[in-house]
Amino acid sequence: MQHLFSKISLAPCWTFLGAALLSFCWLLPNHTQPWTSFHSDAWAASVWAVVACVVLSRAPRTFKWHGLPAFVALITIVPALQFFVGLLPFSGQAWISTTYLIGFLSALWLGQQWYVWQPVRLGNFLFLAIGIGATLSVGLQLQQWLGVARDGTLDVWVASDSVGARPFANMGQANQLATLLLWGLLACGWARWQRYIRSSIAILLAVFLLFGLSLTQSRSGALGVLAMVIATWLWRGLWCEKRKIVPVMVTALAGFYALFLLLIPLLSQELMFDAPAALMDRANGELRPKLWLLLLDAIQHHPLSGYGWNEVVRAQLLVANSHPVLGYPFFQSHNLFFDFLIWTGIPVGVSISVVILAWVEIAARRISEPPQLFYFLMILVVGIHAFFELPLHYAYFLLPVGVAMGALNGGLRIWELKLPVILGKFPVAVALVLGVGLLAIVIRDYFEIEETHLSMRLERSGIVNARGPRLPDVWILNQLMETQRFIRFEPSVGASMEQLKWAEDMVALVPSPRGFIKVAILFGINQRPEESKNWLRRMCRVVSREQCAAGPEKWSSEKNNYPQLKNIDWPVP
Repeated sequence: MQHLFSKISLAPCWTFLGAALLSFCWLLPNHTQPWTSFHSDAWAASVWAVVACVVLSRAPRTFKWHGLPAFVALITIVPALQFFVGLLPFSGQAWISTTYLIGFLSALWLGQQWYVWQPVRLGNFLFLAIGIGATLSVGLQLQQWLGVARDGTLDVWVASDSVGARPFANMGQANQLATLLLWGLLACGWARWQRYIRSSIAILLAVFLLFGLSLTQSRSGALGVLAMVIATWLWRGLWCEKRKIVPVMVTALAGFYALFLLLIPLLSQELMFDAPAALMDRANGELRPKLWLLLLDAIQHHPLSGYGWNEVVRAQLLVANSHPVLGYPFFQSHNLFFDFLIWTGIPVGVSISVVILAWVEIAARRISEPPQLFYFLMILVVGIHAFFELPLHYAYFLLPVGVAMGALNGGLRIWELKLPVILGKFPVAVALVLGVGLLAIVIRDYFEIEETHLSMRLERSGIVNARGPRLPDVWILNQLMETQRFIRFEPSVGASMEQLKWAEDMVALVPSPRGFIKVAILFGINQRPEESKNWLRRMCRVVSREQCAAGPEKWSSEKNNYPQLKNIDWPVP
C-alpha cells in the first residue's frame, strides 16, 4: 500500500490549489482609494512570486538569454534615472514603476524556464486560474445585472459600484472584465485541446462566457472576438484532420456573441433593467481623439526626455489651456504606445514600441503548434485592449502576459542570444529576490497608508473617535504620504520656490478641484497672480463642467479668507 501511494503524484493537486489562489486576483472586491488596484495586484504578485520560487528552484539550471528580457532589464533602470534627473518628483514613483518592471522581467524568465521544463503544466496552471476567475466573474456579473448583488447572500463578495447597464463583476471596469472573459474563452480551448473536458462542455462554457462578454458591451472585447475568429482561420493548418472544424466552431460561437449583443438591450427592456447603449452609439462624444491630439502637442514640448514614468497628467496640464475642454484628468493616455512616448520621450518610446511590435511579428510567423497559438492570442487580445485603455498597468494582467511572452520566447527561440550560460539562473534569482523584496516593502507601506487614509476620512466626517492627524511611516511610498500631507495643507504667505514646486507636483499627482484651488491660492497670496489664474484655467480644462461651474463661488469665498486675492478675479474661460 505504501508503495502504491508513493507513485501517486500530488502535482495536479498543487496545480489546482495554486490556480485557485491566483484566480482571486480577479475576484477580490477591494477597489478603494488611494490605490484602487492594490489588493488585486499585490495578491497576483504574491502568488506568482511563490510559483516562481518553486519553478525556478526545480527547473533545470540551464538558462538562455533572449533579446526581450535583456531589453526589459535595461528599461528597468529608466524610472530611477528619471527621478535622479528630476523628471519624477518623488522617489516612490520610481520605486513603484521599477517594481512593476522587475515583476514583468521575472514573469518573462519564469514563463521561459517553465515552458522549457514542463510546457503542459505551465498551460494547465495558467489557463485553469483564468478559467476559474472568468467563470466565477460571470456569476458575480449576473448577480449585479439581475439586481440581487445588494441583497444576495454573496453581496459581501460583489463590488457595489458595478451595478447598472454594464456590470463588470469585481474587475473595476467593464473592459477589464471583457479581457478576462476573452482569456476565459482561450482557457476553454486549452482544456478541450488537452482533452480535459468534452466538446459539449467546452461549448456550453464558452457560450456562458460569451453572454458575460456581451453584458460588458465592450468594444475592445468585440475586437478581441473578431481577432480570435481571424486567427483560427489564419492558423487553420495547425489543427489535425479530426479538428479541422475548429475555425467553424469558433465562428459559430462568435455568431452567438453577436446574437447576445442584439438581444441584451431587448431583454433588459423587458426586465425593466438599465438598457446599455449600443456599441457604436458610445462612440459619440469619444474623448480619446481629443486626448491624443493634446498629447501629441505635449510630446513636442519634451520630445527627448518625456515627462517621466506614469506622468501623463503632467503632460496634460502643460498644454491644457491650448486645447478643448476634456473635463477629466487622464492618468494614462489610453494607448500603450502613446504612454511610452509621454513617459520616456521619442527616442526611448519609439524604441520600446518597435521592439514590442517586432517581437509580436516574429512570434506570429513562428507559431507551429496550437499551444503556442493560445499563448499568442492571450497577448494579442490584451494588446488590442491596450490600444484603447490600460490593462497592462495592472499586475493581474501584466504578469500573466509576461509569463505567456516568456513561454513563446522559450518555445519559439525568439532573439536567442549567444551569451555564456556559466551564471546559470543567477540573473533570474537576483531579479526575483529584488522583486519579492520590493513587493514586501510596498505591501508594508501601503497598509500603513491605508490605515492613515481611513483615519483621515473618519476625521473629516466628524467621527470623534478617529485618530488624530498623522502622516504614515513609509519606507518607499513617499508619494502617497505626500498626498496625505497635501490634503491637510493650507496655503500661506512666504512660500519658498521649493514649496511652490511641491504644490504643483502634488496637483499633477492627484488632480482635484480642491487641489487646483489650493495651488491658485498659494501663487496668488505670494504675488504671482498670472500663475494663479493659469491654474484656475487649467482646472476648468481637466475637471467636470459641474465642478468648474462651482469654481467662481468657491473662489469668491476664498477671497474673503485671503485679502491678497482681492485683485485676482476668476478667469473667463
